[in-house]
Amino acid sequence: GLVDLVVAPQSLEKVAIHTAKGLVDGTVKKSKPKKKSLLNRFIEDTPPGQYMMWQQINKLVQKNTNGNYPSPFAIIDCVKYGLAHPSGNDKFKHEREQFTKLAQTNESEALIGIFDGMTAMKKHQYGEDAAVPVKKVAVIGAGLMGAGIAQVTAQKGYEVLLKDRDDVAVGRGLSYMSDNWDKKVKRRRMTKFERNKNMSAVVGLSDDSESWKKHFSGADLVIEAVFEEINLKRRIVEE
Repeated sequence: GLVDLVVAPQSLEKVAIHTAKGLVDGTVKKSKPKKKSLLNRFIEDTPPGQYMMWQQINKLVQKNTNGNYPSPFAIIDCVKYGLAHPSGNDKFKHEREQFTKLAQTNESEALIGIFDGMTAMKKHQYGEDAAVPVKKVAVIGAGLMGAGIAQVTAQKGYEVLLKDRDDVAVGRGLSYMSDNWDKKVKRRRMTKFERNKNMSAVVGLSDDSESWKKHFSGADLVIEAVFEEINLKRRIVEE
């Protein structure tokens, strides 16, 4: 393994000195590297095994990034280059070149912009108590965007009101959220308890619901997520 000895913090210096001296005079034996299994030898030490390994790594990165971020693939390229050129400084030169290329991409500029924007938002002229505590969030529009906002909001522990023009539209939004959470449970990224807790935090409302205005009066934050039709947006703001 990676660790040969575990000691209390108070004894670290004493044990480290004793071990160093023991390695010099031979009283402390070096740990022997663990023998690779036949499968590990095939994967790590043969061209076919390495090819299969990098293929799986690329698939995993592609799945997690959807191809939108070039840096993970550049990191893989640097590791592969380093393994192929273990001696000399060429591998470090290759890393510098890849870093320079990444720094000039649109993705890098966009991510830096997001970081700068988030940092700027933390610096304002208002007091720390200026923010209104939010417990209940109302989302108008149960389409793809509205249901997505409601899903993320419920996962963060907020009560959610999801409203659309009729019960059918609201039902589609709730089904979208339910299906997404069921997939997370199936992939073991969420427990059934968390799934049920999130679903119970969402209340579906429609224009036909006589109580929707009463529900909305208790919302701390209202998010409009209807389709891009200016007259509809104006009516929603007026309501």
